[in-house]
Amino acid sequence: MLPEKDIETVLKLSTIKNLNESTLREIFLQFNPLSAVFDASLEKLNKLGDEKLISAIKKAKTLSVETQTAILKRFSINILTPEDTGYPMNLKELSDAPPILYTQGKVLDTDTQAIAIIGSRTPTHYGKLITEAFVKEFILSGMTIVSGLARGIDTYAHWEALAAKGRTIAVIGSGIDKIYPPENRELFNKICENGAVVSEFPLGTQPWAGNFPARNRIIAGLSKAIVVMEAGLQSGVFSTVEWAIKQGKDVFAVPGNITSENSKGTNKLIKDGAIPVTSAKDVLEYLDVLQIVPTPKKTIELTEEENTLFNLLTYEPIQLDQLTAMLNFPVQTVLSLLLNLELKGIVRQLPGRHFAKNKY
Repeated sequence: MLPEKDIETVLKLSTIKNLNESTLREIFLQFNPLSAVFDASLEKLNKLGDEKLISAIKKAKTLSVETQTAILKRFSINILTPEDTGYPMNLKELSDAPPILYTQGKVLDTDTQAIAIIGSRTPTHYGKLITEAFVKEFILSGMTIVSGLARGIDTYAHWEALAAKGRTIAVIGSGIDKIYPPENRELFNKICENGAVVSEFPLGTQPWAGNFPARNRIIAGLSKAIVVMEAGLQSGVFSTVEWAIKQGKDVFAVPGNITSENSKGTNKLIKDGAIPVTSAKDVLEYLDVLQIVPTPKKTIELTEEENTLFNLLTYEPIQLDQLTAMLNFPVQTVLSLLLNLELKGIVRQLPGRHFAKNKY
């Protein structure tokens, strides 16, 4: 970890808007201690950039960073560089690895065995089911789940990893003190307890749209491969896919209903060369990584009527009235059967009195 004096210098340098990553890396290479940059000769500073940048560096020396330092201590936020032992090993391999990484929680050496799960922010019931199924299998195999804390598939992936007692890492497109979306605050805190939240953006950075392509580079960089669960044609997952390809990572996609808008993106990825998969086992076998620990299958006994109803259900929601008409049973009988199937954990009720299979 950085010495306290260097942490203050990083916080001061982070206020300089036109200080890019390559220049920041050069500062880390040239100055030890890091604070020496503030008193460096013009000859040395001229190698870093123009007069405007040099002036900004000189002014930064006098800035107070007491507030930011207090935030770091209050929330146990670490600032890491590629030279630090806690810096994610997978990121160190990137040519454009973030020179500074803000982390809350802990990144472990075992997190090199990581899979990125990404997808739609408005997933269908099918998208939620397959995400839960894949993540559970990945966790059982010892993999860490990486995603972006966004609404939709990201959120389901993180929660399922935690529910399965596994590790998960969230990469965010804002300062680590600016939780986005705000409704994921509880999830953010749980991830910090069982994994880590990471960001390359300085404290106080708002979740501006322009931040997310850079965020996606880190999602891909932390992972051995990425799996796209469900996505439309205009989905932001394509940015992460592009980064994965640049980094030489494998891209997997789960096929979906060709009539579903939420599957047109994943189906297009497959047409364009992504590897189609229908289970986590497909991914793990392709990557030749850890084996899945088999889970004993529970035998669920169904009555004849329950079995008839269950066979009519699919992974897409069906309305109660439609089921009643298909079965030609009284509505109260159908509701009673559905309740039994819900209690057995194989059917899920959705808004609008819709029902669907609950296991993939």
